[in-house]
Amino acid sequence: FRGARYWKFDSQSNCEWSKSLTGESFNSGASSVQQLSNQGYAICGTYEGDVFLLKTDADGNYESE
Repeated sequence: FRGARYWKFDSQSNCEWSKSLTGESFNSGASSVQQLSNQGYAICGTYEGDVFLLKTDADGNYESE
């Protein structure tokens, strides 16, 4: 997993925030996004055949384990 780009939109399709993790490639795809009890998000997807799980806070900032 080299990088990711993700956005949050409100109910009127206005972008609330846009984030990216530095990487050489964004050739990945999220297959599931779930809001967590702390208002952050868990994003699951695949990258070159491997599965990844990305966790963010409510503002979309990456949270490491």
